[in-house]
Amino acid sequence: IRTLRKNVLNLIDLIIKSENKFHLSIISIFKNYRNFKNINSIDFVDKIGRKSIEMEFNLILIKKLSKYKNIIIINPIDFLKSQSDIENEKYWYNTKSIYTLEETKKLSDSIFNVINNFFNIKKKLIICDLDNTLWGGILGDDGIEKIILGGHSAKGEAYKDFQKYLLHLKNNGILLALCSKNEKKIAINAITNHPEMILRLKDFVSVKINWVDKAENIKEILNDLNLNQEDVIFIDDSPSERGRVKSVFHKMLVLDLPKNPVLFPIIIKKLDCFNFDLTKEDKKRTIMYKQNSLREKNKIDFIKENSYQNWLDSLKIEVHIDMYSSINSTRILQLINKTNQMNISTNRYTPKDWDLLTSNSSVKIYSFKVRDKFGDYGLVGVLIIKKISNYLHIIDFILSCRVFGKNIEHTMLNFVNYICNIEKKEKYTTLFKKTNKNKPTLDFLNQSNYELKLNNLYTWVKNNNSKFPNFIKIFFKKKILKNNKNKIKN
Repeated sequence: IRTLRKNVLNLIDLIIKSENKFHLSIISIFKNYRNFKNINSIDFVDKIGRKSIEMEFNLILIKKLSKYKNIIIINPIDFLKSQSDIENEKYWYNTKSIYTLEETKKLSDSIFNVINNFFNIKKKLIICDLDNTLWGGILGDDGIEKIILGGHSAKGEAYKDFQKYLLHLKNNGILLALCSKNEKKIAINAITNHPEMILRLKDFVSVKINWVDKAENIKEILNDLNLNQEDVIFIDDSPSERGRVKSVFHKMLVLDLPKNPVLFPIIIKKLDCFNFDLTKEDKKRTIMYKQNSLREKNKIDFIKENSYQNWLDSLKIEVHIDMYSSINSTRILQLINKTNQMNISTNRYTPKDWDLLTSNSSVKIYSFKVRDKFGDYGLVGVLIIKKISNYLHIIDFILSCRVFGKNIEHTMLNFVNYICNIEKKEKYTTLFKKTNKNKPTLDFLNQSNYELKLNNLYTWVKNNNSKFPNFIKIFFKKKILKNNKNKIKN
């Protein structure tokens, strides 16, 4: 057993050493797949029982490998139905494989799905119908008392469990929205007052309850939330509504629900297209989107009688700048690897690349958190700067589209000038790398007061006075950076 334990630890160390050579590694748990299927009295005895040793090794495996985001641990048996002992024995003696041919095909398909889901775009929003989707029956015909939800019926419990899992997804950063053809007042009453409802209005970031074409409603939801169709799952019991949505949104995942609602919970639980490696910002996503909705409404109302600048003044914006640390590393890397529009270089970092970058003493990384009177945007900006002889070079300049138009990008560029003064450098530069999505970055750079532009290399000469906008309060190292009187153009 000691030799076996030593071999197991050596194998795990080998996996760890080779981790940075691959984008993804799939590792099976330790399992004795042949013989010993009958439980005996010592199987779970500590240190000597077969099951006990197997569990010990797997616990070591999980503890050592779980921190690596590009390593996925699987149990192959999870992908297979109950095996035939007789068939498996035949295959073992004839091929020395522990799986039958049919099982091997199923296992390879399942592993392919794991790989595919790892690299595919993760879903951010689920848009749901109401009737025969979140509850059974037609609310307008049956009334709130007769819709099927909860209670002691199989269908009622299934609808309730379906809602419970949607709430679980929402609490883990997945946005929920409603899109239903119903009388809004009646539907809102059912959502608010039905005693078995798990999901309430506060759980939905957008609610479209009307008689408008669902595809049109979905377009509005995507525009309001600034999301793409490939970010979305659409759930509706009606084949005709699903067909209509599919015809408009070819890249959207439209679930083909079975006729029997008791299968709804297992259908959604089997989806492997969500990112549960969550940051603080991810978990607050619904609140943040609702806050932004209030901002936009306030903006429209305010600008009717005032200027855009006056609206910005009224927001009481704060920017908090922090140095890179292990506390904010996950969110910083996430923001870099997913931001497209305000992104100078569109660099994408593997864990190995990131470790090399952060270990470089000449590189400094700064994060930008933004809040205003409506709430917290969270960590929305990243600057990566490298010191080179007499100047600074901006490697990465990242800003979430959620704070576009509020002069945060100007604040970030002026902050580089501020660091230039601190470090006693003469200038700062950046190299713009064009993509199909980062035109907003190019527009911003071209409007900045650069000194020289040569083949997409921008150069600014250090200004002794950093020109921060006066309507933003900026914090860095527990100090407030002084503002000037410049205001942005409308």
